[in-house]
Amino acid sequence: MSDDFEKQADDLLRELGMSASGSSAPPPPPPPPPPTGPQGPPKPAKAVTVNIPGKQSSPKTVTVNKDASATSADFDEARKEINAMFDSVLDVAAKKPSRVPPAKAPKPQRPAQTFEVTAKKVAAPPQRNSPPPTQVSTFSVSIRPKKLDKTKLERFERLMGGGAVQDGVPVRKQQQPTQQQQPKQQQQQTPIYDKLATKQPTQPPAPPPAAPIEITTTREQSPPAPVALVAFGPGLESFEVNSAGTFQVSCPHDTKEHDLEFQVKGPTGTKPVKIVDLGNGQFSASYTPSMAGEYTVSLKVKGEPVPGSPFSVNVQYASFTDQCIAEGPGLISAVTGQPATFKVFFREDAIAARLNVQVLGASKAEPIEVEEIPDENGFNVFYHPRAPGDYSVRVLWGDAHVKGSPFNVPITGENINDPKRVHVHGAGLNGGEVNEWLKFFVTPGIAAGPGPLKMQMSGPNKPQMVVDDPTEEGFPCIFKVTFPGEYLLYIFWGEEEILDSPFTINITGEPPAVDVTKCIASGSGISTGTVGEKAVFSVKVNEGAGPGPLAVQVSGPHPPQPIELANKEDNVMEVSYNPVAPGEYQVFVTWGEQNIPGSPFQVTVVGVAQRDASKVIAEGDPLESGLKCNHPGFLTVRALEGAGPGPLRAKLEGPEKGEMTLTRNADNSMLVSVTCSVPGEYKLGLSWGDTDEAANICGSPFTLKVQ
Repeated sequence: MSDDFEKQADDLLRELGMSASGSSAPPPPPPPPPPTGPQGPPKPAKAVTVNIPGKQSSPKTVTVNKDASATSADFDEARKEINAMFDSVLDVAAKKPSRVPPAKAPKPQRPAQTFEVTAKKVAAPPQRNSPPPTQVSTFSVSIRPKKLDKTKLERFERLMGGGAVQDGVPVRKQQQPTQQQQPKQQQQQTPIYDKLATKQPTQPPAPPPAAPIEITTTREQSPPAPVALVAFGPGLESFEVNSAGTFQVSCPHDTKEHDLEFQVKGPTGTKPVKIVDLGNGQFSASYTPSMAGEYTVSLKVKGEPVPGSPFSVNVQYASFTDQCIAEGPGLISAVTGQPATFKVFFREDAIAARLNVQVLGASKAEPIEVEEIPDENGFNVFYHPRAPGDYSVRVLWGDAHVKGSPFNVPITGENINDPKRVHVHGAGLNGGEVNEWLKFFVTPGIAAGPGPLKMQMSGPNKPQMVVDDPTEEGFPCIFKVTFPGEYLLYIFWGEEEILDSPFTINITGEPPAVDVTKCIASGSGISTGTVGEKAVFSVKVNEGAGPGPLAVQVSGPHPPQPIELANKEDNVMEVSYNPVAPGEYQVFVTWGEQNIPGSPFQVTVVGVAQRDASKVIAEGDPLESGLKCNHPGFLTVRALEGAGPGPLRAKLEGPEKGEMTLTRNADNSMLVSVTCSVPGEYKLGLSWGDTDEAANICGSPFTLKVQ
């Protein structure tokens, strides 16, 4: 075969997406050797020219070696050899090339047979009684062959010397072999393009779309492998006191910290456990015991105990604590106001600087004093408790407790305070502006005692005051007032005032605007009332009313006590009082010291006064030691809760009429003054409300001796 013909075949194969370049397929098989027989050796070959259509319009010539006496059968034999060569070329082209096509071929390689596939997901229909643990995915797939280029197929048909194209698929035109060639042609291999025609049946033109093919794939979702609960570490076995007992817990991967329940109990009670989430179900935990002994560690994960839980842990003293021993009455009991003492002994080779004593309890028990005893190779320790209670005395040698520590020591006695040792400092004592938070500190010094701290502030307006937990600087105190003026700050430590109390604090600025029209009172308690029944009304404080405060006062025949105010929702204040006597009363309601609209309100109270003279008492020196002529004697009469409205009536009988005066004190008690100028025995009658005997107060009439 000539080089020109091979080039045309390669070009056509590349345009069809098939190339034999670089293929590892074996070359076409050589033609069979000439037959030998009785006729003798083969005759010399003779060149015969065969015209085969080529790529160009003019025919191309291929020269084959034929016998000089070639016939039409010989011509057919040459054509078969050419077909065999093309079959070999197409076989090579059908295989995947082992290297990149030459640069002359611009189009990418593609397989000889191409299909277009379209897929879409279709919801699987529900099935009855189907097990739920599997997931089913259903796809609908349509497949149809992709037609090759018509022009290239026609050129392929001309080059092959015949054939046809049906529905985009090449079909080789079959030649009718002669009788001599028929058996031999049946033994030859079917050409590649004949195989394509055999594999792809002819379809009628414009077939309808192929029906969707449902492909069902099933994938079982297996559960994750179980993870065993495992806990391990020295914190679950044994370790030394005052060191961290650590352990780890392995849990399922989805375990969170809130699923864990870790609890440690020992001689001193429950110990806090610190938990660190390491991720992927792994957790690290630790706790630090302050005393040796047996501890119980309980571990639960999602309510289930960890295998081995609860764990018994033996916490031991450090190996060097046997170098120090503590003993003495101050480790057994003590009394407030008296120093508590005990001794600490250590070995000769021990370092004394390792000793550390701590006292925890109702007071700081300071100062804690340590006095060396050189002859006994030890120390005397003194501490001063100033409040009764249970104390914990911790004796440490380095970072570890000595044997028996911490010691539980009960302290008896009374609180011992020294207000002179309490100091106050801070910028808030110098004053400031209205509506500004001012701060100062109250610092109790050593031996100041347990307190407690109490404060009171008086001035034009009631301040807001907050006392926080103590720090190194003392108790932080902050306050704010809304009215300018001079305020007095009283500070008490226990029941006594500290030095320099009260402190004068000046507040400057403009007073806040008060709009009493924004306050509205409503309810039956500002118009009517009944003896023995609670009178109630409310005051609505709307936005823009100012800072207030709200104040209520009732005046009349017998002002009721007490008057109660309660905060409700939506800026509403509820006011209630209990009238104990009928009559006309006035109810004053003020906001920011100004009467709100309608104040004072006129209230009519009906009913019968309720009195109980037995709940009125009298006391004073004249009732016990008598009086001296022309010297006044004073008695105090108090009406207890439930006594009723009164009033108090007094009557004196004796050698002469005498003189009496009744005065109301600030606390609503009555002061009775009696003066007699003639010695003798007098009868003083005191009644509550009426003058009959049933109205006599407790002990009335009283006997007074005048000397």
